[in-house]
Order: sequence, then C-alpha cells, then structure tokens
Amino acid sequence: MDKVSTYSQLTNQVVFMTHDESAKCFQIEQDGEIAYLKYEIYLDSENAEQVIDFKSTFVPQALRGKGIAEQMVRTGLAWAKQENFKIVASCWYVEKFLKMPKKRV
Repeated sequence: MDKVSTYSQLTNQVVFMTHDESAKCFQIEQDGEIAYLKYEIYLDSENAEQVIDFKSTFVPQALRGKGIAEQMVRTGLAWAKQENFKIVASCWYVEKFLKMPKKRV
C-alpha cells in the first residue's frame, strides 16, 4: 500500500492518501471518515491493452467541500497515465475530468 501526500489549496492542508492496489482504490481518511476512489483493471483483448475503469468516487458528508474527491481523481488519473493504462470512467465524477480541455504550456 502506497502513501502519498497532496496539498489541498481549498483547505490549505496537507492530505495523506493511500493507494491500495490489491483493493483497487485510493483512500483519504480524516477524522475517522474514509473517502475513496475505486477502479478495476482489465485487458481489452481487441486492442491488447490494459484498461483502467474508474468505477466510483465517494466522500462522506463530513468531508465534503474540501476538494478531497478532486485530489483522489487527479492522483488516480496521474497514476493511470504513468502506468500507461487506457483510461475509461464509469463514474460520472471522474468522467468530468476526462472531458476537461487539456491545458497548453
């Protein structure tokens, strides 16, 4: 299980996130509450490529409005890109990020 720290501009706090590859999820725990981003990985036999499907995002009521879901999604997408997965999203929230226009540098 990997532990990653990210900075929330919304709350000006460092947030610790775990990535549990065996459970296929990213998690943030605060104040006894757990938020998560779940995914599945499978082989697209037609194109012979690994696909990651982000299935669901959940943030408990007590943790909402702190940018936690966004942090998990951005971290999950960055990891998936680094691992060279084809990315799809069954989760509507993750889908929003996939549809955002790419920023040019």
